[in-house]
Amino acid sequence: MTDIEKVIRFPFHDRQWVQKLIVGGVLNIVPFIHFFSVGYAYQVYRSSLKKEEACMPEWKNWDDLFIKGLIVSIICLCYSFLPAFCTVLGVHLVMKGWLASFLGGLLCIMGFGSGLFSLFFLPMAIANYICEGEQIGNAFRFGVIFDKIKEIQSDYLVSYLVGIGIVILAGLLLWVPTGRYLVFAIGMFYVYLFLAVLFGETCATVFEKVENSEETAIHVVMETEESVGNQV
Repeated sequence: MTDIEKVIRFPFHDRQWVQKLIVGGVLNIVPFIHFFSVGYAYQVYRSSLKKEEACMPEWKNWDDLFIKGLIVSIICLCYSFLPAFCTVLGVHLVMKGWLASFLGGLLCIMGFGSGLFSLFFLPMAIANYICEGEQIGNAFRFGVIFDKIKEIQSDYLVSYLVGIGIVILAGLLLWVPTGRYLVFAIGMFYVYLFLAVLFGETCATVFEKVENSEETAIHVVMETEESVGNQV
């Protein structure tokens, strides 16, 4: 089980944590420029999946940050497209009359429910993309992703619920009376980092099992070949 308190505090161990969070927050405000912030969180996620000590990396390799942020954003868009479509259409219909309002309400409920369902798989999908060679198709191998979640289902579910909770708390920053959008952007960037470490440590377990089993299989094959060679 991931140490939630440790995940919450990890950015603050860096001496330049204030500057790094502000840079990520400012970049996170602007559409398309926010890919840099997503790519930065991707770096943290990748490190956590490798069971490296959680830390705030330096802001550098900007081209790689942008590309990785773009790819992760595309994956997120694919997973959230149907829920978003249902929700937007539902809100539109709610304003059209009583029957349309009823259908719109149903669509909004469907959008919310399908969003909770599809986004449940998203962290493991990104983890599978990272650990299986950064080929984008690996983020959509639904059978493999489902099987990996089943192996750590209790810890994964806890991480998912904690993730929902912290996103809701970050949403409250929109009520800040002064500079709310900047504060919210910085808060959401912190959420990116929190989720990266939370799910990185959670999902690392299942990929470690796969890696160990592959190493065992290779070792068995090598021993078999050596044994056959000695017999010959």
